[in-house]
Amino acid sequence: MNLHSRKTSRRQWTAFTASISARKRSRLTQDDIDCLALRLKETCQWDTEPRPFQLEGIKAQLEGVDAIIQASTGSGKTATAAGPHLHDFALGKYTIMVEPLLQLQGEMVKAFDTEFKLNAIAINSKNGALWPLLIRVFNHLTFRY
Repeated sequence: MNLHSRKTSRRQWTAFTASISARKRSRLTQDDIDCLALRLKETCQWDTEPRPFQLEGIKAQLEGVDAIIQASTGSGKTATAAGPHLHDFALGKYTIMVEPLLQLQGEMVKAFDTEFKLNAIAINSKNGALWPLLIRVFNHLTFRY
C-alpha cells in the first residue's frame, strides 16, 4: 500500500512539475517595452535611453526565455538583472544572482539600492548567521535579490 502511494505521489509530482515548466508567459508588446524603458530611465535618473541589449535581456526574463548577454565591464549588465522588477509582472518575485567575488556582491547590493531603488542582500560566508533572518525576509517579500 505504501509503495503504491509513493508511486502515485511520484507520478503526480512529475506531472505537476511538467505542467509548470510547460507554462508559457505572455509576450510583451512594444508599448510594454517602451513603458519599461521609460521606468528604467526615470528610476535610474539616466540622461540616455536604456541600451538595446538591456531591454532585450529584460524582455527575455519577463517572457521566460533563456538568454546570454556578453558585454564589457561597466556597460550596464546589472540593469538587465534589475530591470524586470520595474515591471508590474515581477511584483513579489525574486532575482537570485551568483557572483564569484564577495566584493562584487557588495557592489551589486549597492547598485540595486542606489541606482535601481530595489532592496538587495548578499548571502555569503561572511554573513552565514543571517539565515534565520533571510528566511523571514523572503517569507515577507521584503527583498528581491
